[in-house]
Amino acid sequence: MFDFEKVQDFEKHINLSIPNYSGLCDIFRAFVSEYSHPEGLVLDIGCSTGSFLHSLQKRNDIKYLGSDTVDIVKYKDFDFVNKDCEEVLKEQSETDIIVSMFTLQFLGKHKRKRVVSEMKRLVENGSVLLVSEKCFFDAKVENVLKREHLQQKREGFGDSEILDKDKELFGSMYCLSEIELTRELSEIGNAVQVWQSYNFKGYIVFK
Repeated sequence: MFDFEKVQDFEKHINLSIPNYSGLCDIFRAFVSEYSHPEGLVLDIGCSTGSFLHSLQKRNDIKYLGSDTVDIVKYKDFDFVNKDCEEVLKEQSETDIIVSMFTLQFLGKHKRKRVVSEMKRLVENGSVLLVSEKCFFDAKVENVLKREHLQQKREGFGDSEILDKDKELFGSMYCLSEIELTRELSEIGNAVQVWQSYNFKGYIVFK
């Protein structure tokens, strides 16, 4: 099982692991600015260090809340709860923005179904969901993308580090196929793809 708390520099680790991660953050920041309102809530589930919430240009009349089951938060300019994402979502009656960056893929199918149901409830109440996930493609396409991604990761990680992480992620990460992910997001609301790098995708989902 992959242990996030053992990663020494988590922000560097993410930027090396996900190509053009900074581009995804730029796009999601723009949507947060567009869709957040006075007296509203911006909720980031699985916020890890809290770097995304920290990077936002904040307003005093908006609440910013991050949640994660591990406490590796580095920043103090937003509220943080050390709670499971399902529990945090259930506690909300409405939000302006829900941010889920590579969080669903670490949930087993049963928990994921319940979390998606809570997301759907909040989107139906007017929330906008910003979600990014890694997904699988057709076998030949997947092989090409994986080969190129591995080559890029070797610029930041040693071969043994790459292999060890793959082993640790087995049984921890449950990615969907592109078709399954599209179907899942369509059940939540109107899903529009706004970012892609290799087999990592970002979407905005609204009512």
